[in-house]
Parts: sequence; structure tokens; C-alpha cells
Amino acid sequence: ADAGFTEIKQIVEYILRMMGKTFNIDAFDNAHFIEGRCISIHSSKEFLGVAGEVHPKILSKLGIEMPVVLAEIDIEKIVS
Repeated sequence: ADAGFTEIKQIVEYILRMMGKTFNIDAFDNAHFIEGRCISIHSSKEFLGVAGEVHPKILSKLGIEMPVVLAEIDIEKIVS
């Protein structure tokens, strides 16, 4: 199945909502992700993580030919 930016964003939002957390999502610039396809995840107090579609240059260096999405969330900050 194909996965892209929209799917990873929806998954992150779903997980955080199911955990009962209040959070904000904003566009985010990060060289590891395709421009315009990356978000930062944060609470009113702190940065919680990042998600997006991995940049093709990164995938090429790793020998990966398929698109890849990634989310990194600091669970310890969410559950505390």
C-alpha cells in the first residue's frame, strides 16, 4: 500500500487524540524531509516530535526506491 504525508499526519493526529493529548501541528522545515511535507508536533509547552515524507536524496543514499514516511514522537513527554 502507498503511504504519504497525509497518511502519516492522520496517524499521528489519531494516536495523540486517542491518548487524550492536546497538541498543535505546524508546517516544519527539515532537510531530511520533502519541503512542504513535514510537520512539527508540539504541546503548548514543548516540542513533541516531527513527521513527514523522507526526502528522495536520503532514500537514494540508503538504496531505498520506494517513498517512506516517518514519525518521531517523544512518548515520555506525552505520558508524563
